Amino acid sequence: MNNDNPISDEVLELVNIALSKGEHWMAYNQSLYFIDKEDIHFFKLQNEAKEFAENNFSDRDTYHVIYFNSIIDIFKEIPYSENTEKNMVNNPDINGFV
Repeated sequence: MNNDNPISDEVLELVNIALSKGEHWMAYNQSLYFIDKEDIHFFKLQNEAKEFAENNFSDRDTYHVIYFNSIIDIFKEIPYSENTEKNMVNNPDINGFV
């Protein structure tokens, strides 16, 4: 596991596989602190990724769609401190505040 970011090493491996298959759109569950392979889905088309995100919205899951050409793009779109801070403030279930 890479401790410098909230993205598992398995996800980073899957990003490379997706790129090799021409899949540049990723939907990830942004309501989680740590993103694991079960929390991401790759797509070739933006509208497919957005449709997936809309169809899988719930009290526990909030999928966000990003476009990427490299792992660096993933890190830019899912920065550790901003992701953590945003979710801690906006999700009372995470920090226990009502």
